[in-house]
Amino acid sequence: MWLGVIVGRDGLDTQSVNTISRLRDTRHRTLPCRGMRRISGANRFRTGLARLMTAAEASAFEIVVCEAIDRLGRKLSDVDDLFDRLIFRQIQVHTTSIGQLTPMHVGIMGTMAQITLVDLREKTRRGQLGRARAGRISGGLA
Repeated sequence: MWLGVIVGRDGLDTQSVNTISRLRDTRHRTLPCRGMRRISGANRFRTGLARLMTAAEASAFEIVVCEAIDRLGRKLSDVDDLFDRLIFRQIQVHTTSIGQLTPMHVGIMGTMAQITLVDLREKTRRGQLGRARAGRISGGLA
């Protein structure tokens, strides 16, 4: 039996109850864990990720479960660094769709997450520019 950590979007306290139960259901079906601790973090500068790595260094868990690899980080370098540090400590990383991650998954899916982030940034900026040119507030609802 493993002691696991669920990594989720914005922390599990603000996630949909359905998302949390889906992660827990998947964990029960595929991973025999003793318990789960809740830690949030999306990139290396978030406090949730720092707590995750501090707990990993203290051998507080043996497996990380997340919905998708982009929950660990949106930059390939961040995901790769996190994966390497966890694997060095013999901590497995699983996603609900792929299962146990390998270096190949990290390379391909990490690259796709980074491309998606760049694309989203460009679309957001174009949308804000269009709103500003139309004389509207470009920052969303005020």
